[in-house]
Amino acid sequence: MNIKSCIVTHNMASISPIIFKQFSVASRSGFSLPLDITSYSHLNETEKAIISHLYKGKTTTEIAESVCSSYHTVNNNIASIKKKFNVKSKVEIIKHIIKTNQQTQLRQKEAKINTKTI
Repeated sequence: MNIKSCIVTHNMASISPIIFKQFSVASRSGFSLPLDITSYSHLNETEKAIISHLYKGKTTTEIAESVCSSYHTVNNNIASIKKKFNVKSKVEIIKHIIKTNQQTQLRQKEAKINTKTI
């Protein structure tokens, strides 16, 4: 795989119907895109990039092409993420991220309300 194909593949993000449905439900409850993974200091940059691609509904093979790594390297990184989040599947990684983002946004809204009332 050459660098040009990695760049082209990286720009072709698609969202799977299942993930899109979760986005729809999440957005109705006040969750907004894009994904904010900056607060995950226990993840390295590669793991954050992989989560971003998972969030877009990409397969492990597509992620490997996007980040210009082997399938096995990406799979090892996903296993590391699962261990850090204490989850068993890629879907649970996404659920964890969505839930954490919702909680963060709720705390931010509450902080703004408390600041206004003081």
